[in-house]
Amino acid sequence: MLFASGRRLFAGLFATHPPLKERIRKLQPYVRLDGGAGEGGAARVPNESFSGGGTAAAAGLSGIAESSVVARVGAPDEEDIVLAGQLSSMLPDDLWKAAHGRDGALAVILALVMDTDLTVRHRQRAIIVNRYGDIVASKVEELATSVEPIRSGIRLSLVDVAFPALRMMAQVRRQFLLDTIYQLIEVDGDIDAFEAALAGSLTARVADLDSTRRRARSDPRATDLAIVRVLAALAIHGHESREDADAAFRAGIGSLDGSLALPSATPLPTKAPPVEALVRSVRTLDKLRMRDKRRLVDALAKCAASDGRIAEREIAILRGVCGALHCPIPPI
Repeated sequence: MLFASGRRLFAGLFATHPPLKERIRKLQPYVRLDGGAGEGGAARVPNESFSGGGTAAAAGLSGIAESSVVARVGAPDEEDIVLAGQLSSMLPDDLWKAAHGRDGALAVILALVMDTDLTVRHRQRAIIVNRYGDIVASKVEELATSVEPIRSGIRLSLVDVAFPALRMMAQVRRQFLLDTIYQLIEVDGDIDAFEAALAGSLTARVADLDSTRRRARSDPRATDLAIVRVLAALAIHGHESREDADAAFRAGIGSLDGSLALPSATPLPTKAPPVEALVRSVRTLDKLRMRDKRRLVDALAKCAASDGRIAEREIAILRGVCGALHCPIPPI
């Protein structure tokens, strides 16, 4: 609700709580608050607030307990609501405006997966021209320039903003968009953490719109394989060395119990699963009972926090996978 144009109606919701500036400063200490007397001053966010520039926020979060991640599933608090209200100030105007229109939202989603390598981006543009034409391709390239400096955690919030407009598309157009995203992601043969999270999250949301959710449980062997793939994606994408990735994977596997228990000797795959395999795995895991999903989210959090910190790319995967499992986590 707070992404909509009417969010100002909620301005008095927290009148008995600490002043707005104090709450914003606690949540986002790098936000510069200007505007004179009272609490009506505008919050202005410098570029570094959403750029990668080596800041602690861009590098990741240290000392995060996995239990605090699990506790955030489906439970946004007051600070999350404040962040939602300030999101428009944290994003370039062209992205914010485009995300609220059907055609613009499509271009925003495509811009999110455009590569920074010019050779790869040229090939991606050719795909978009072939599927949507020159006008859309030019708009995507324009928005991609604005997307580049934005941290992955904030990028996923852009999907939240744009999705209501995508809901208005016909079913065939939504599926066409998903197919296009898969093609754009796979151009360079290297699927990064954010791309996998974005594809999985969008696929799950579109599936919710297009069909009744299936409640039938998966074959246990399919579930085990899906768990291994998702944990492997998080461990491999979230760590620089194979040794650290293996330790993270084992931390996740070792935390599983009950119906999700896997042998402790389960090996870490040699490479992360391709995006389509990861998407299929998340679909399989979405059929789990809620208590098993909680165990899985706990295992993912332990995997991510195994080295005492959660990197930005790990946050992106966590949010993407949990969203696809219908266990959404607010921006961390």
